[in-house]
Amino acid sequence: MPHTQMTAVPPTQQGASTAKVALNVLQHALQTSVGLMEIAVQMSSYRESQLGGEKTRRSELVALSALGKRFDAALKIPAKASEELRIAIGRIAKAGRRELEQAFDELNLNRQGRDEAHRLSVDARCHALVATLLTHQLLPESQTSLSWSARGGVVDAQLAAAWGHGLRTAFRVVISHEELWSKPVRVSELGSVVLPELVTRPWSAPRWKERKLGGHFIVEATWTDAKRELVLARRAHGASPGYRVSFDASGAVTLLAIDEDGNPTTAPRTLDGEVASSFLQLWQGAAQELSTWTRRRRQLVHAELNGHPLSAAPDAVAMAILDAYGPYINQLGEARGRLCDESLWQRIRGLSEPLRILLASKLTPPASPAESAPRRKLEVVRPLPPRQARADAKRTAAPKVPRRMPPGSSRRVTAIGLGR
Repeated sequence: MPHTQMTAVPPTQQGASTAKVALNVLQHALQTSVGLMEIAVQMSSYRESQLGGEKTRRSELVALSALGKRFDAALKIPAKASEELRIAIGRIAKAGRRELEQAFDELNLNRQGRDEAHRLSVDARCHALVATLLTHQLLPESQTSLSWSARGGVVDAQLAAAWGHGLRTAFRVVISHEELWSKPVRVSELGSVVLPELVTRPWSAPRWKERKLGGHFIVEATWTDAKRELVLARRAHGASPGYRVSFDASGAVTLLAIDEDGNPTTAPRTLDGEVASSFLQLWQGAAQELSTWTRRRRQLVHAELNGHPLSAAPDAVAMAILDAYGPYINQLGEARGRLCDESLWQRIRGLSEPLRILLASKLTPPASPAESAPRRKLEVVRPLPPRQARADAKRTAAPKVPRRMPPGSSRRVTAIGLGR
């Protein structure tokens, strides 16, 4: 079955309505992630409060234990006590020990009851948040699979969706009583299938006989990326033998005869020709209906992250959702600010600092290489005035070295304007 694709945030030329729908999906995903992070903060606060309560509980247990020792010492039966006194002291001791045991049990059960109530509350809240989001829109690039069963007189149709970061969910698909798939489906409703079988009898030679399967019923259907399968039974209700038919991506059809318990009675048989084509038409008729069930999921029946319930790490579930939608949030560019209104910003400010940092890392687009490189500061050189430029040139010029006269010569000095 093809992956469930989410349309990326569309460019401006695709129309405002599509952009609005995509933006609503991203806003819903962000609100769900913040809600899960809030649950994680509340769980941390609960654990801290329980640490203080645990110290009080332990001190009370120590006090009860000491009281029990003093009680036993006070009710020690004297050696010369009469039978009536022994009976009375025994009754008092029995009643006192019973009261002490009840006090011990109440301390332990109160803590267990609080922890269990808190866990159930967290489970329900995480489940509700994820169900509201994923019932409306599956995560991008989710792997989906469909299963349908009508065995035992009960029809159960489910859609399973898995995403790469370990988030797995299962939804119940709603099928009304008027629909064909609300009960076992007779094969003749979808097509005509004739299966040649080799009949052997002790009194005659083996011969081929055509068995019409129009009276059989489809009681199971499975559609995943790696598996497409129908189970046919002779009777609509109750255990009966039949066939398990598998279809691979290349169009090959494999038939396996099974007994009442679903165990194979013959070796797998690869079909070809018109027989294979008739079974392929049967599958296409079933797939035409199954393909519409992705949009008909109504109830989240199971959700887990890496094999653990969502309540084990709500903040990790939030980060998985943000990882799924991160590329689409980055495509919004400057419009990312529209994802959060003032009320959501207030909720984000109430998160712990580590969670705020994680959330900011998902909402801030990665910097491009040009933006991440350090920028060189440009120096602006202004021209100096002409007089100052000449003065600076004289100061920086190299000093003049006087020219040396050759030996035996004399320097003649004359006065300007005077003759020799």
